[in-house]
Amino acid sequence: MTRRKKSIVLGSCLAMVAILFLAWEVVVAVLRAKSAAMVMMAKSESVAFATAMKNFREKLSGYPTNLNELTWNSAGVVFLEFRERKPQGTNDGKFIDPWGRRYVYVPPANGATGYVASFGADGIPGGVDGNADQFTPLAAHGDEKSR
Repeated sequence: MTRRKKSIVLGSCLAMVAILFLAWEVVVAVLRAKSAAMVMMAKSESVAFATAMKNFREKLSGYPTNLNELTWNSAGVVFLEFRERKPQGTNDGKFIDPWGRRYVYVPPANGATGYVASFGADGIPGGVDGNADQFTPLAAHGDEKSR
């Protein structure tokens, strides 16, 4: 192979490596943006849960026993319009967080604060960034503070 051909082959290889590196950077940026969008979605749903729980409590004098009561209850009032998502596993699609896991609901009981939570991308309590938990604290029965 002549010196000129070797230079062309080497230049082509270097150009391909540079293109692959740039493509990798684009993929990483897209994944970061998707993760941030999912966190923002969970935060906005947390606000929606807080509003729905407050309205439910004011209208029906207590918290629901489960999240389904926010969309179907004895009063016939819809407190929360919630978009169904394709769930992981066998969930029915209602109250699924952006990562495909069911939101966790612990109603206030015996004077203790309850919550609605998503445990982030990893599904494990605790974490930071995309793995950060999104909690909606719920005031205990008889506690007049709105949270």
